[in-house]
Amino acid sequence: MLFYNYSGDNEKIIKPIRVILAEDHPVTAKLISNTIENAGNFRIVGIANNGRDLINMALNRDFDIGIFDINMPFIDGMSALQRIINNKIGSKIIIYSGHIESWIIRKCLFEGASAYVSKFSDYSELIRALIAVANGETFLDKEAKSAIELNDDVHEHQDNKYLSFA
Repeated sequence: MLFYNYSGDNEKIIKPIRVILAEDHPVTAKLISNTIENAGNFRIVGIANNGRDLINMALNRDFDIGIFDINMPFIDGMSALQRIINNKIGSKIIIYSGHIESWIIRKCLFEGASAYVSKFSDYSELIRALIAVANGETFLDKEAKSAIELNDDVHEHQDNKYLSFA
């Protein structure tokens, strides 16, 4: 289902996008929530400050997209992602994290995340991710792309028998 249609300079929202947010820092959660709700026809329908509450909220509330931090009390965002994806098939999840290690990004995508946005990015990247994911696309911000590309470059060179790292 198309939630958000972007074509050149004309943006048209087809229906409101319901978002749940998992962030354990109250000020950050409020800033993200305000940013999302002021960006268009997005509605925050729930905020969890730990992984246990996130899982309960996600499994018992209707939402279109979830935005999860990785580091949270009780149950981390990665474990919550796995449980939610396994129990609520078709869930669309954006990971919003300060971790920019390529293995973490890859693991999140492998476990079913639709997007990865670094907390080092501008909030506009989070909005771009919401729009992309709502339209069925996968999204990586430039920090996540750089981390994966850098890691790929290192592995490519390590596989080269003529290159030494001694």
